[in-house]
This record gives sequence, structure tokens and C-alpha cells, in this order.
Amino acid sequence: MARIIRDIAGNVLMGVLARLIASVGPLVLVPLMVRAWGMNVYGEWLILTAIPAYVMLAPDFGLAGAVVNRMAFLSASGEEEEAVRLYRSSWVVLICAALGFVAIGWGVAWLVDWRIFGVKSLSHSRAAGLIGWSCVQIFILQQGFLLSGIYRSAGANPRWGMMSSLGSAMTLAAGATALGFGGAPQNYLAAQLAAQACWLFLVFRDSRRIMPHFTLSFDGVSLHRVKPYVLPGLGHAGMPLVNALQNQGVLLVLGTILGSTAVGAFQTLRIVVNGMKAVVGQLSNAIAVEVPALLGQRNEGLIMRIMIRNSQVGLAIVLAGITLVTLAGERLYHIWVGPTASYEPRLMTFLLLSLIPYVIGASFSVLLLASNQIHLAIVPLVFIAGVSITLVGVCAKVYGLAGAGLAILGWETGLALIVASIASQRMKFNILDYLTQCFDVRALLKDIQRAAGKLSSSVLRPSQTAKSL
Repeated sequence: MARIIRDIAGNVLMGVLARLIASVGPLVLVPLMVRAWGMNVYGEWLILTAIPAYVMLAPDFGLAGAVVNRMAFLSASGEEEEAVRLYRSSWVVLICAALGFVAIGWGVAWLVDWRIFGVKSLSHSRAAGLIGWSCVQIFILQQGFLLSGIYRSAGANPRWGMMSSLGSAMTLAAGATALGFGGAPQNYLAAQLAAQACWLFLVFRDSRRIMPHFTLSFDGVSLHRVKPYVLPGLGHAGMPLVNALQNQGVLLVLGTILGSTAVGAFQTLRIVVNGMKAVVGQLSNAIAVEVPALLGQRNEGLIMRIMIRNSQVGLAIVLAGITLVTLAGERLYHIWVGPTASYEPRLMTFLLLSLIPYVIGASFSVLLLASNQIHLAIVPLVFIAGVSITLVGVCAKVYGLAGAGLAILGWETGLALIVASIASQRMKFNILDYLTQCFDVRALLKDIQRAAGKLSSSVLRPSQTAKSL
């Protein structure tokens, strides 16, 4: 238990750093983009960069997510050599699939007339170039994710968090530098792409130092090793589809109905809410990377206990954030973006309320993802997402941006209900009992006190801790 607490604390620390950089990024870059390009071109940029999220949803068919979980499971159960063979076999499949999807991305970029989505200012060639190079950018990031399986297998998840933070910082610095020199959208994208390529090289070298056996070769490669993870992989691939419908899909719908200026105003407000969502999601991510190993050790009771505490902490963070934005949101928003920027209070209200079901759904999603059972929820999730994005368009047409925010609140509620229902059936526990324990504040405070005592003990007596491990 002490080791898990220490690892989760390390994951949280490194994850908070990564999320902080990811949250600071939009806060720094969005004003620079608006000032350098104008709200119209900024809205067109959002529309265009939303396209690769569909074309490059899963060039690995979600296989990397399932394989990374299985690598950690095998290593925790003493089958490291099999984990190495799985890593090599999956890499061969993933690199071929990803390169094919990159080619498709470039083809789609040149064949489609992007003016139908509200892109009027940028020429077709420039729009196609932005989409094509964005596909390459996503490809680089996904190759880095496969390498994260080595860190999980080594039990070095906090180190992966550090490397991920380094990549975010490099990307942010490159983008801010390009914008600072008045860079156009294509120059901004090129600077970020170069920084991410350098980061991938650093991750590859660092992962080899941690576990030298995880080399990229054809020794032990077999497609039969990859085959059992195709179906769970499709579940992992479906989650980006759901997320893309909710994020980029909304932008495309709003761009078609309300225009690029409305897209810029909507996304600027949603950045604030997504920053809060990122903080909440970080704790779930810190736990998720440890769950496959706990499953390999057959420690389901500890998993359930950790997930309940995750929901409790998440709800506390969301309520604190809602209070802050309610009291001073408009004033802070105008300080950030500018006094002339449009602020939609009803839209902000609905977006903030959507965080409450998101917290509950995030905990249940961790269980399904870590156990490679998320594919059981994908079909109903995609169906709900399809219905919801239609409602976003209808509500936006009738009630404007506030209507879109109301539809997103319903969307998050539906997603949470579906994921919670399926996870509770697979893990054999009652949803009402789970929610009751989530609001047991005294138990939460006792767990925090107990965890703090164990962490301080491990710091004061490192030799004893090392011996116990």
C-alpha cells in the first residue's frame, strides 16, 4: 500500500506539472493567436485543426492503449520477456497503420473544399497544408504514447510524467516563440512539429536507458501476439471518437451554423472549463496508470477504494472552481482576453455544471480502460455522442451558444450514466453504494491523514521503506 501511495503521489506531482503546462499553454497562446491572426482566422484555425482529430482518430486502431496496459500487467506478473515480444509485435503493426492514416489525412486535406465549414480567409492550399502537417504532429505524439508502455512496465510512471511535461513545455515554448515573431498559422505549426520530433527522440533514448531489453527489432515479432488485443483496442480507439465528437465535432457544427467568430468565442470560454477538467482528470490519470499492475496482482479491493477517493477529490475541486468562476469569472475573463471580448454567462454556467457528471464518469472510465473492457461501452457511447452532437446543432440554431452549452451538459450526463452502468456490472458493485461512499467526507479525511502519515514515514525512514519494497 505504501508503494502504491508513493507512486500515485509521484504520478500526481508529475501529472499536475504536465497539466499545469497544458493549462497554461492555451492561456498564453490564445491571446497571442487572437492578436496575431484576429478572431476570424483563429476560428478558422480551430476548425481546420479539428479535422485531423477525425482523420487520425486512431491510426493504431486503439491497439496502443490495450497493449500498454497489457505490458504493465505482464511485467507485474513476472512475464517481462513476453511483454518485450508484445511491444515489438505491436510496434510493427502500429507503424504501418499510422503511416497509412497519415497518407489518408493528406489526401482528404486536398480533396475537400473547406469553405463549406466556414473557412473563408485561408486559401485551399494553406488549409490543406495545416491539416496534413497536423496529422504528422498527431502521429509523432502517438508514437510517444507507445513508448510510455516501457515506463509502465518498469514501474516508472512518474518518470513518464516528467518526460510528458518536458514535451509539453517544448511545444509551448516553440509555439509562443513563433507567435512572438508574428508567425502565421503554418509557421506556428512548423515550430511545434519540430519541437515534438526532438521530444520523441529524447523519449526513445531515455526509455532505452530504463529498460534496455525493450528494443525495436523483429526478434519475437508475431501477429498472433497482437490479435487478442484488437477488440479491446477498438474500445480504446472509440474513446477518441467520443472525445473528438464532443470537442472538435462541436466546433465543426458551430462553425457551419454560427460562423467562425462564434467558434472562437465558444472555444475561448470552454478553455477555462477544460482547464478545470484537466485538473480533475489528472488524478484519474495518475491512478489509471497504476491500475493494470494492481489487476495483475489481483488487488481489486484497493482499486475500488482508490477510485472512490478519486471521485471525492474531483468533486471538491469542481465545486471550488465553480464557486471561483461564479464570483469573479467575468472580471477574470476580460482581464485575460481583453475588455471588448464577449462573455456569455449562461454558456459558462452550463459548461461548469457539466463538470459534475464528468467527475463521476471519469472514475468509471478508468476501470474500463485499465482492464481493457472499454470496448463494451463504445457502441452506446458513440450513439449518445451522435445524438448529442445533433442536439448541439439544433440548440445552437435556436438558442445560440447558450443552447450549445445546455446540450453539452446533457451529453456529459448521458456519458457518465452509461459508463457507470457498464463498469458496475463488470466489477460487481452497486452504483448507489459507490455514490454514497463518495459523499462520506469523514472517511475521505481519515484516508488523507493516513496517506500523509505513510508518506512522511517513508521520507523520514527511506532505508526501511526500501527494505520493505
